[in-house]
Amino acid sequence: MRAQSEVDSGVLGSDAGVTTSFEVFSSDPSLRPVVRGRKAVHPGVKVYVGTAVVAVDDGLSATSFWDVNGEAVKLGAGATEAEYAQCLAQRAAEVGDESGSASDELRLSA
Repeated sequence: MRAQSEVDSGVLGSDAGVTTSFEVFSSDPSLRPVVRGRKAVHPGVKVYVGTAVVAVDDGLSATSFWDVNGEAVKLGAGATEAEYAQCLAQRAAEVGDESGSASDELRLSA
């Protein structure tokens, strides 16, 4: 499935684990590409969001995928633009952290 700015579904993928791709690219800088699985994301799903790619090996509960500086970041399924901005700011702060202890994944409640 391909979309211009957002894929928003109850469930992404299938119980059978069939490989399924969701692609969201936007040429409009005001649109933040996002893929949402409001109830579940099954194994076998591959998400292309902006310039980031993530393959889901294990099932996930309600999740959204956002492109944060070329990295696919998982937030709550109902994450807002404000939470996305918070994630960007947190990542920028981690990059500036001299200890280099950036977290592998951010999870914000939605």
